[in-house]
Amino acid sequence: MVAFAHNQPAAGGVRKDIMQDSPLLTTLHALLAQHHATLRGLSGDFSKLVGGVQDEKLTSCLEGYLDRVTDELREAERLLRQRQLKPQTAADKAITCLVAEAGAAQDMDVPSEVIDVLLARVFLRIQHCQIASLEVLQTLAEVLEERELIVFARDSLGAEIEGEETLSALVENELASNAANASA
Repeated sequence: MVAFAHNQPAAGGVRKDIMQDSPLLTTLHALLAQHHATLRGLSGDFSKLVGGVQDEKLTSCLEGYLDRVTDELREAERLLRQRQLKPQTAADKAITCLVAEAGAAQDMDVPSEVIDVLLARVFLRIQHCQIASLEVLQTLAEVLEERELIVFARDSLGAEIEGEETLSALVENELASNAANASA
């Protein structure tokens, strides 16, 4: 049960003084630990697959994304330590499935351009999941007025959206270029 220090809602209708043992705070901490596990999976297993990408621009984009993920992972670890929380030990199942999908794409007997698009598609799916997850984390952090987590989620969300837009544009350009070359 959530306990309130007083019954007056804060601006915007959200009650400000939620006590530290609230289920909302527990949920926020679980979301942070889950996000950390996702980042760990991305910086480990998935980074190995980037080496299979043939297109230079796509490789650069994905490597930049993974560099950002590594930085974000360090910050998530700091936030977990600061709150004396343990990271999740289980691998994120969604990331594990997407890594397997990307690995299967690399093993297909198709032109490298097709493999690049398939790998980019997997990364876009990861980014869509990350965006949704970060939006929930940010919203809950705002409700609980956890300033550091608000900044973390907002910055991560902005970078994730920017990365998704960049990768989408690269894929669209790659597809348009392949279509133009095929019709020529």
